[in-house]
Amino acid sequence: MIFKVWAWGRPPEPRPMTCHRAWAHTIDPSYPVMKSPGWYDEEGLKALDFLLSEANKYGIRVILSFVDNWKYPGGVDQMLDWSETAPNRTMPLPASLLEGGDYNQRSLTSGEKNYIVERHSLFYTDEGARKIYRDYVSTLVNRTNVYNGKVYRDDPTILAWNLINEPRCETWLVWDCGDKLQSWIESESAFVKELDPNHLVTVGEEGFWAGDSPNEYANPTWWAKAMGQDFRRNHLPESIDFATIHIWPDTWRRPEDSFQKSWILAHIREAEEELGKPLLLEEFGKSIRGSTDVEQRNRVYSLAHELVEDSASKNRALKGSLFWNWETDLIRSPGSYEINAWDSTFELVKGHASLGCFVCPECRVRDLYPGVDLAEVPSSAMDIAKVTMLIQMSAGAEATGSSYFDCQRLEREFMDSVGGLAGAVMPEVTGTSGTAAPAPRGGAPTAPYSLRTALRLRTPPSSSPS
Repeated sequence: MIFKVWAWGRPPEPRPMTCHRAWAHTIDPSYPVMKSPGWYDEEGLKALDFLLSEANKYGIRVILSFVDNWKYPGGVDQMLDWSETAPNRTMPLPASLLEGGDYNQRSLTSGEKNYIVERHSLFYTDEGARKIYRDYVSTLVNRTNVYNGKVYRDDPTILAWNLINEPRCETWLVWDCGDKLQSWIESESAFVKELDPNHLVTVGEEGFWAGDSPNEYANPTWWAKAMGQDFRRNHLPESIDFATIHIWPDTWRRPEDSFQKSWILAHIREAEEELGKPLLLEEFGKSIRGSTDVEQRNRVYSLAHELVEDSASKNRALKGSLFWNWETDLIRSPGSYEINAWDSTFELVKGHASLGCFVCPECRVRDLYPGVDLAEVPSSAMDIAKVTMLIQMSAGAEATGSSYFDCQRLEREFMDSVGGLAGAVMPEVTGTSGTAAPAPRGGAPTAPYSLRTALRLRTPPSSSPS
C-alpha cells in the first residue's frame, strides 16, 4: 500500500520526521477492496489497519488517498459504472483499464476519446457516484483498527486525507468542468471535515493552473490548463488545509532543471501570497530506462531536496517532499520510477531525510517539548533552537555522507544574521564571541537543557535529540 516515502527509521533509533503516502483504495483488480457499493473486502481493510498500526510503532505519519483518478478498481470510472443515477455505459471500457492500467486516451478514436472524457466528468456531479464515494469515506474515517483498537478519525498516525489522486475534469470538451471539480472539492472536503475534524485535508492534485489564471504561463505543457484544475482556486476553501503539487519531468516532457525550479518557486509564492497555507511536493520522480539515466534522476532529486530544505530553513511555504517510489518485492510490476536501497539516489534521500526535523526550529521545539505553546516561547529561546538545529545538522551530515562543511557554512550564515544574541543567551552552545561551537562528537549536545531553562519548563525532554 505504501506509495511515497520521505524518511524512515527503526525504533528506538532517533530519526527525522517520517511521512508516507498510501492508497486507501485498490489499484490491483485481483484484490478489490471495494467489491461493490457498500460491500468491502475485510481482509483488504485489515491490510490498511496493519499498515497504520506498524507505522505508528515506527513514528511514521501517513497520508491516505480516498480514490484514484487513473486506475479502474475502486476508482472514478468504476464508481460511475456502479452508480444508479449515472447513464448506462454505451461504449466498452478500454482494455487498459480492465487490465489494471492507467486511465488514458492513447490509441483511441476521437469518438471514443470524447465519450470517455465526458463520462469521466460525470463523477463530479452524479449523485449516485457521490453516494458511493461518501460511503467509502465514512467507512474509513469511522473504522476501528483491528490491530490497535484506534478509530481512524482519532488516530494521530494519519497525517492527512487526499480527496482524490490527480483529478481530471477536462475543460477542452466539457466547458464548465473546472466549476464542477471546484464544487466537488468544496463539498467533499467539507464532508470529510464534518466526519473527521482531527486530520488535515487536501486535494491531491498536480497543481496546474487554469487558462484564466495569471500563472497559466508557468504550466508544464499546453494541455495542463484544460485538465479542470486551478491551483489557487482548488486550495482556497477553508476545509482544505494545505496545498500540493506533483512534478513529472518525463510525462510532461519537461526535463530541464530550470522548469523544475520555476514550477516549485511559482507555487511557493502563490501558497504564501494568495493562500497563506503550507505546500507539499507530494509526488516527484524520474523514469529510468538505462544506466545513463541514473545521473539525471539524481539531479531531479537533488534539486527538489535543495528547494525544500531552503524553503523550510527560511520558514517559507514548502514544507516537505515525497518521492515516487521505494522499490519493494511485493510490487509485481514496479515500473521504471522505483529506487532501491542500494541506489545512489537512495543515498540522496537518506541525506535529505536526515535534515527533516532540523530545518524547522519550531518543529525542533515541539519535538523536545510536546504541547508547548509556541506563541509563549521567548524569541531568544527560538534563536537557541536554531543554533541547536544547525549544530545537529552538522553531526547528521557526517553520518549520512553529506558535506559537513556545507552545514558549517549554514551555521556561520545563521550567526551572521543574529549577531551575538545566541552567544549571549547560550554560551555552552556557542562561543563567547558568538561563533558557532564545533559540532558535537560522540554524544548529544547540551542545548536542550539550556532551551528548557529559557522556556522555564520544569521537566527535561523525554528523549535526547537525534
